[in-house]
Amino acid sequence: MAQVVDHIAQSTVRAAEELRHLLAGHRPPGPPVYEGLLSGAAHRVPWSELIQGLREASAALDAVLAEAARHPLPDGGSAAATV
Repeated sequence: MAQVVDHIAQSTVRAAEELRHLLAGHRPPGPPVYEGLLSGAAHRVPWSELIQGLREASAALDAVLAEAARHPLPDGGSAAATV
């Protein structure tokens, strides 16, 4: 669980930095967002809907984080088996 939260935090910081640069009319210093993380909606959905979708996704994440904060991690973190 800790790795997932860390990944989300790092991705969010990078996304905010990239958007900040673009809004200022500058090219972001880092590489572009990995295409595997894109849905394709940017090419077919109006800007206002993209923003609303991000707000809804953020609200859903905030709700999960609030629930996670009520449950301490077991010793050594938490892992799930993967195949």
